[in-house]
Amino acid sequence: MASGHDTIVALSSGQGRAAIALVRVSGPLTRFVIETILSQSLEPRMAKLVTVTEPVSGQVLDQCVATFFAGPRSATGEDVAEFGLHGGLAVVEAFLRCICGIHPEIRLAEPGEFSRRALENGKLSLVQVEALGDLLEAETRQQLAQAQRQLSGELHELAGLWRERLTGMRSLIEAELDFADEGDVADGQLATVQGLAGALEDDVRAVLGTAARGRLIRDGAVIAIMGAPNAGKSMLLNALVGRDMAIVSDIPGTTRDLIEAPAMIDGWPVVFVDTAGLRHSLDPVERLGIERARAMTERADIVLLVTAPDTPPVDQEELIGGAEIIRVRTKSDIERSSVDLASTAIRVSALSGAGLDQLKGAIGTRLRTLLSGEPSLISRERQRKALSEAVDALARARQQRVGELLAEDLRSASQALARLVGATDLDTVLDRLFAGFCIGK
Repeated sequence: MASGHDTIVALSSGQGRAAIALVRVSGPLTRFVIETILSQSLEPRMAKLVTVTEPVSGQVLDQCVATFFAGPRSATGEDVAEFGLHGGLAVVEAFLRCICGIHPEIRLAEPGEFSRRALENGKLSLVQVEALGDLLEAETRQQLAQAQRQLSGELHELAGLWRERLTGMRSLIEAELDFADEGDVADGQLATVQGLAGALEDDVRAVLGTAARGRLIRDGAVIAIMGAPNAGKSMLLNALVGRDMAIVSDIPGTTRDLIEAPAMIDGWPVVFVDTAGLRHSLDPVERLGIERARAMTERADIVLLVTAPDTPPVDQEELIGGAEIIRVRTKSDIERSSVDLASTAIRVSALSGAGLDQLKGAIGTRLRTLLSGEPSLISRERQRKALSEAVDALARARQQRVGELLAEDLRSASQALARLVGATDLDTVLDRLFAGFCIGK
């Protein structure tokens, strides 16, 4: 990331031709930019119709609406200007070239640099910046609601309150350790602090308990399609996602690796995963695929356990994970008689489409069970890990009998919460996070 002392500029609206293009400028030379290209200053927070002129040639570039936001009362905490230009490609290109050419310390922004400056200047917390990334990627109503709740700053405020409680606990226990011989320090603070640590552990654990639902809404539920070779798993995958994702063949063992395909079911994001057929095999490559298929049971949220009239069934005990199981009977178009699974399995034909709506309905019902409830405050693995570390430290503190060790556990919990909101170990997280942001954010 380049110097934060530079003034940056970028197109903040979508790329391509549009009615209006929003260009944003942020940094110490923002006022200089305004006065140079507009030949006037702007009152803060007052939108004004202005004429943009190239300062060297005097050529008029555009007539637009400009707004100035004086730092720190701006989106980035710095002086910021926003220009609502006409959205032609030539207009935007000429405008950006003009601004970057009027001073050597003005340059095009890097991905996520506006948001990074907002974070560094205290306008956003790390969890809010992560939520902003999710907001930009949201495709469903549930993803949007979750991102908006996280963007509100609720988790950042909670983490601040939790850290204040930890500070109070640490002051109690450390006062007893440091001033045990003084008459004005109460004895027996150990039990008091243990009780406070237990209460805080319960509060943090309640938020941590929503992590699974948050991950499902953000990333989509993983639905593994499993069964014997030639049970119709690949054809079922193609039918469910509406396109040819997997090779379909009558030769058993064609699918050797995991094939993932994102889709939407009743408005919920899902990822279907076609797996290798479960059977005993001497082929080392196929055996590797079968091992990966069995490992999917630990990762999957729902398993479609597939059987067919012309293939042997797979014992449900093979599915060692805790996923929801939906039994599916494929190739219903060639089945001539009833089978034992007829009362519990959903009978489908990927060839004709029969039963697919019923199967999607069953999946939707399971998804509503998994995903119901208010939007989660956490949805990323980094957030889950930080809260887990805080919970573990508080659990140790609750059981601790040595004052010095109790104080250290409380300090560990506070450090984990600091990492949650980005108070420590920030640069590595930000470099990875902002790499996926658009330039104008």
